[in-house]
Amino acid sequence: MKNLLARIPWFNKNNNGSLLAGIYIASDKVVSVILHRVSDSFEIKHTVVEAFQSETEKLPAFNRVLEKLPTGAQVCLVMPESAYQWVQIEKPNLPEQDIVTSLPWTIKELVSLEPSDIIADYYDASLKQGGQNKINVVVTSRTLLMPMLKLINDSDVDLHTITTPEMMFCDLVTQDNAAHMLVSQQFGNEPSIHIIRDGELLLSRKLRGLIPLAEQPLNQLKLGLLDALGLELQRSLDYFESQLKQPPIKSLQLAIPNFEINGIAQELSQFFPAKVLAFEPRLALCLQQNTEVQLAIAAALSQDLRGDNEDSH
Repeated sequence: MKNLLARIPWFNKNNNGSLLAGIYIASDKVVSVILHRVSDSFEIKHTVVEAFQSETEKLPAFNRVLEKLPTGAQVCLVMPESAYQWVQIEKPNLPEQDIVTSLPWTIKELVSLEPSDIIADYYDASLKQGGQNKINVVVTSRTLLMPMLKLINDSDVDLHTITTPEMMFCDLVTQDNAAHMLVSQQFGNEPSIHIIRDGELLLSRKLRGLIPLAEQPLNQLKLGLLDALGLELQRSLDYFESQLKQPPIKSLQLAIPNFEINGIAQELSQFFPAKVLAFEPRLALCLQQNTEVQLAIAAALSQDLRGDNEDSH
């Protein structure tokens, strides 16, 4: 499930294992983390951050990051939230190998892209509603993605995987048999809700009208925006429990870049029986890092085929 868009050309699936790189394209910066294998775990070799202020500066910033990566590094690229769309559809009655090739025409009425510009991949939805088999489809623009892929192809690194922040949060959230809700947000973007259980994404949706959540002080948020957030969270929980018939979540975690995040968690805890807290990544390498770096670390570690991510330090 983590290796979305794996059918795009230029992928190197051979894991040489010594230098793993994760690149995350945030709303205002490109973040890269290089991990170096030390015995049976990984250490952070170095971190690169290249800021940009407009869309026209994004690709040059991405190229500057690539130029600073060591030769032969194996890369997992995490797409920016603005670069893709998610849709859920009934699973086509086709052989597995034919589903991906049919997706541009199957979903053309559901997305804002022409079929010829669509690059799509999917995974099976684990929760059924009404007994239907459904798939979750991630869709991106060929026009948008190919310039980045060309830069990677012309560089000295090997592209292993392209994925999304949702998939990386699945590696970062506590993994047990209970569901956890995560609210994530980047500056200038709307927040998103993800419900994750044992490393699997069960539900994800984008919220609207809540961009100031990352920017306003707590006393301003109390004037109405926190109530709006609480209402949206409750709606998602009601759907998860009532429509999808799932047990209540164990925790509600906030990955929001607000300096008063602990105060926000305390305010929200008055309305939810589950524990509400600032996001705490389960991977030790991610402790004391901001969310952008955490996503880049998770992306790098996702390429480790041995599955020892949790023990890395």
